[in-house]
Amino acid sequence: MLIAATTVVPLNSLNALQPWDLQASLVAYNGSYLAGFKAQRSQVSLQDGFTQAKNVMATTIQGDVRQAIGGDEQRIHSITTQHNAVTFKHILLPV
Repeated sequence: MLIAATTVVPLNSLNALQPWDLQASLVAYNGSYLAGFKAQRSQVSLQDGFTQAKNVMATTIQGDVRQAIGGDEQRIHSITTQHNAVTFKHILLPV
């Protein structure tokens, strides 16, 4: 799941660039990749980024629960979600 670490570029602009081929195209960082280009440092803390990620996941999970229930109307009284083995990677993407 990608969470933008910038607050400068509008989220709708970043979303328009998706999907990113993250499985085949990610390589280890090399400073020469940025030579001649501007880059930003992360502007979102890991805690804030994880909060954003949990909000995105919650929306998806709720949609999945509604779809699994089926029918015209669902009443969801509670959803309990656990986040296990949480990791992160900083990645640079061309914007």
